Amino acid sequence: MHTPLRAIVVALAIRTGTLVAQDAPRVGAPLPPWTPGTLDIHQIATGRGNAALLVLPDGTTLLLDAGAAGDGIPETDPHPDPSRTPGDWIARYVRRHLPAGAAGLDYALLTHFHADHYGLVRPDARLDASGTYRLTGITEVGTALRIGKLVDRGWPSYDVCAPVSDSTHANYRRFVDAQRARGMSVERFRVGARDQFRLRHDPAHHPSFEIRNVVGNGALWTGSGDASA
Repeated sequence: MHTPLRAIVVALAIRTGTLVAQDAPRVGAPLPPWTPGTLDIHQIATGRGNAALLVLPDGTTLLLDAGAAGDGIPETDPHPDPSRTPGDWIARYVRRHLPAGAAGLDYALLTHFHADHYGLVRPDARLDASGTYRLTGITEVGTALRIGKLVDRGWPSYDVCAPVSDSTHANYRRFVDAQRARGMSVERFRVGARDQFRLRHDPAHHPSFEIRNVVGNGALWTGSGDASA
C-alpha cells in the first residue's frame, strides 16, 4: 500500500506493508496511544500553518513542518486558543503523542520556507535560553523537543531556492547552527532516496516499510533505484 504525502516543493511516498488495524475513536474522545505495528498520522491544526506528526510502525517519529504565520486566513482563528504560540501548541501536542519513552523527535522535515510551514519571527518572539535565536514555529518546537535529524530542501547553501535572506530565515539558520552544536544532524532533502528517513527503533520487524523521497527542487524520482531527473 502506498500513502502519498504531498507538499508544495517536496513529496514522500510511504510503503507500509501490513499494519495493525485500530478502531476509530469516537468524536471528542482522547486519541488512543500509538501501538507497535501501526502508522499514526496526526494533522496538527493551530490556525497558523501546517504541521503533521507521523509515528511509524516501530515508534520512529517524523514531524512535517511547524508553521507559525503571523496571521491565519479570514476563516481561521488560533487553535485551540491564542493563549500559547503555534510552536508551543505543536510541541505540547507532539510530546503528548510520542511513543512511551521517547525523548524527542527522530526526524523533522521542512518542505519549504514560508511562515505557515516553518514560522515567522515577530517583534515579540521570545529568545531561546542562550539568546541566540527567537522562538517561532520549528525553532520553538526544536528547542522544546530534541530533533535527531533535520531535513530541509536547501541546506547548507540554499542554492536550490529563490534567495532567502529575510530575518526569519536568518533566525532559522542560527537555530540550525545552535542545534547542530548540540548534536542534531542536518541534511538536504535527497530526491529518489529511500534511506533518508529510516526506521530507527525496530526495523527488523518491518522489512517492507520504507519512505521514498519522490519529488523536490524540480527533480523527480525516476522509479528506478534511487535515481532522479
